[in-house]
Amino acid sequence: MKNLALACGLIFMGLGGFILLIGVWVVFALYRGNVKTESYWAVAAIFAIGGVLALGGLSGIKGRWWLLRLLIGFAR
Repeated sequence: MKNLALACGLIFMGLGGFILLIGVWVVFALYRGNVKTESYWAVAAIFAIGGVLALGGLSGIKGRWWLLRLLIGFAR
């Protein structure tokens, strides 16, 4: 079971890191003026989603899934 948690954690960490990398790319594109947008909340949402996935993966690697339990607790 620990191997499954480690594999899931690594997948979520990789996905979160990839999304954060996309967020950095978008910020540099906005800074250079290549892209114009007025919805900066969407850029913030990219970083928020990437951060949550990366933190969730980290909690899965540790084997405790504390972030998942925290998010489910807020849902109730």
